[in-house]
Amino acid sequence: MTITTFFSKEGRFPQLYRFTLRQNAGYFGLASLLIFLLYPVQYLMEAFKRIPEASYAYLPEAPDPFSNYRLYGLGRNFTEMSMVLFTMLFLLLPFVLALMLNSYMHSKKAADVYHSLPVRRETLLVINAAVAMTIITVPLVVSNIIVAAAAAIKFGGAAPIGYQLLDMLCWLACAALIYSITTCVCVRVGSVFDTFLFSGVLFFTCPILLATVFVLGESFLYGFYTPPFFGHLCLWLSPVLFPIDRFGYYYDSYRFGTGMGDNAIFSKYFPGSNITMILYFVLAIVLLLFAMKLYSSRHSEMAETSTSKGFLPSVILLIGTVIGSIYTGLLFYYTMNESTFAYFLWAIIGGLVVFAVLAVILNRGFKTLRKEIPKGACMAAVAVLASVIMVTGGLGYSSRVPKLESLKSVETNWSGFYKGMGQNFSYRSAELTTQETMNALIEYQKAVIESHKGNPDKVYEDFASENQIPAYTTMSLTYKKNGSAMYRHYNDMVSSGVLEKLIPLEIDESFQRQVNPFFLIEPDNIGTWVIADPLGWNQQEVTLSAADNKRLLEAVQADWLAQDEASLLHPTQPVLAHLALRLKPDYQDAAVSVIEYGPSYASVYDAESEIYMPVSGANTIAVLREMRLLPGEPDLKECIGAAVDSSHDYDIFYDDGTGTSKRRFTVHDSLVTLINRTSDNGEIVYQNLKKAFAQEAKERYYYNMESYFEDPEDIKALANGIVPTWRADEPCINVTFFSKDHNTCRSVLVPLSKLPVPLQQKLEDFQF
Repeated sequence: MTITTFFSKEGRFPQLYRFTLRQNAGYFGLASLLIFLLYPVQYLMEAFKRIPEASYAYLPEAPDPFSNYRLYGLGRNFTEMSMVLFTMLFLLLPFVLALMLNSYMHSKKAADVYHSLPVRRETLLVINAAVAMTIITVPLVVSNIIVAAAAAIKFGGAAPIGYQLLDMLCWLACAALIYSITTCVCVRVGSVFDTFLFSGVLFFTCPILLATVFVLGESFLYGFYTPPFFGHLCLWLSPVLFPIDRFGYYYDSYRFGTGMGDNAIFSKYFPGSNITMILYFVLAIVLLLFAMKLYSSRHSEMAETSTSKGFLPSVILLIGTVIGSIYTGLLFYYTMNESTFAYFLWAIIGGLVVFAVLAVILNRGFKTLRKEIPKGACMAAVAVLASVIMVTGGLGYSSRVPKLESLKSVETNWSGFYKGMGQNFSYRSAELTTQETMNALIEYQKAVIESHKGNPDKVYEDFASENQIPAYTTMSLTYKKNGSAMYRHYNDMVSSGVLEKLIPLEIDESFQRQVNPFFLIEPDNIGTWVIADPLGWNQQEVTLSAADNKRLLEAVQADWLAQDEASLLHPTQPVLAHLALRLKPDYQDAAVSVIEYGPSYASVYDAESEIYMPVSGANTIAVLREMRLLPGEPDLKECIGAAVDSSHDYDIFYDDGTGTSKRRFTVHDSLVTLINRTSDNGEIVYQNLKKAFAQEAKERYYYNMESYFEDPEDIKALANGIVPTWRADEPCINVTFFSKDHNTCRSVLVPLSKLPVPLQQKLEDFQF
């Protein structure tokens, strides 16, 4: 035989490599052509296209040389088409090459021929791997050289060549690992079909199993929180999904309007992505060495046989049964009112059915299915056992509370009543390091756990029957220790007494500086100030100098920091004005991402794009007085009426046991109430209210109107009861005062305890 004679000497690796490469020259040419067409050609067409004269730049104030081109990826080296098609091609290529180059193992005749050669089996495997990586690497490197040269010519120093090279290493790492995994499967199975099936399962097993754990946690574990790195970790665990994660970093920088590396997500996860890429190379080598060891003991008789026994098919059966069992149970769990019994029943049924289907596929028939049933029952039991652990608290997960002395800091997404001050500063959380604030969060978690333990399905009526005020808030906690973190998330109904545990945060300086909107802006970003009198009338909009903006802002900040728990929940200082800060129209803060609430309807529900506070602090009053901006006392004789509605967003009605429907409210977000509603259409609202109340049915109009007062004494009493903030579980009302000659009106906060008893009785619907 020519082949046997030619390679009769051991160590002729180069000759056998060249021979194998020539034998696969067709694959090499086809792969090179496809890579060239789907990568550099697409880039060249986009980068050197003709740009219309009236082009659009994404950031006019800081021109981006790429703004007129649809180039994506870390190295700005992919188009919309190449990003999709090239990814598909490059992830399929190593898989197909592994199937083709190792296909001789799955043919008895071919296996006999190859195994009769005077060449070690390990050498055959390594040569095939070298040929495959050559077919993959050479066209990729050449294509990247073309793209890098074109980018340098077109964009000069702005071209991110370094990121492009990192991208190339990423593709090679993924290709190497995909090839190694497929090769390991090839040497353990007897057909191409089994190789295709088992390899495909192994590519996605790790991310699916990880996702399943988190799905179970979200479904059954109280306080379970999916950590922010979950999505990245799932993508990192599969070489087929890993490139998607790398594309995501570009979109984060584009979405947040920052340069590559300037946004927090990129800085946090990109280094880990690069480490994962290195681990891919190492794992690919380890798996190839493992495949060589397995191949040295492989029996030739395995070729052309179906794989129904052994370690690998058992692993595939176990994975398929566990996943099928859990997701079948979850399907019926959520469709049957979250019944735990339904979950376990259908988890068992689903696991057995999935096992039977997989066993029939692997055994190519039903002959041995009856014997396999005990194995299937054991595998389904594994899934049920995992579910039992989750349902019963995750081995102490649900009740675990960290020790204060072990904490370095605590991060929370909760922002208290500060998020109701007009602007939503999203993507921001507060990281707290003081003993007082960290202990407050720990005590809150303990109280929430204890409340849930007593009655996991507690509803509004349960709180009413216990004479408690229900409170609803969403809280995410990240307890940071040295080198580790503990995550929890609570989205539940508790009593207002539990929510009281968080008040120390709202008066903490560090917390305010991270979540209070008045601390999150710079004086240079201030556009105008809007000032009104205590009733929300006589509104004026003023533009101040940079120095005055800074002075007034610092006074506002000082007043917020001067508050203690008593002055926040039961303030004694009167409201002398309403102050709102409006940002410049071109204000952009990519790290904070300010979302403005624009007006939608001409009613008091309109919330303008402003940061609002009622003025009662000494520092702010002094500065406004010095600037001659402090408004005077409004003339109540000008008031033609005062409209009252509930100060709470969540109102419920419950039966007190006598068949009479009573009113009850819930507390939302914080135990501190702050009003922030304004409208420039006060006269329109007033006229419509008069029409509505003239009707016999007294139907509600606009903002769930409950009462309307025209008596001067009532109006005076309501005006004298205005407070800046109040404890949210005490009965309060919103009052809007309408004047004869002013269109602007604002809802103000008035606690019932500040009103005369006769007036309180008129508002008995608000009592509890």
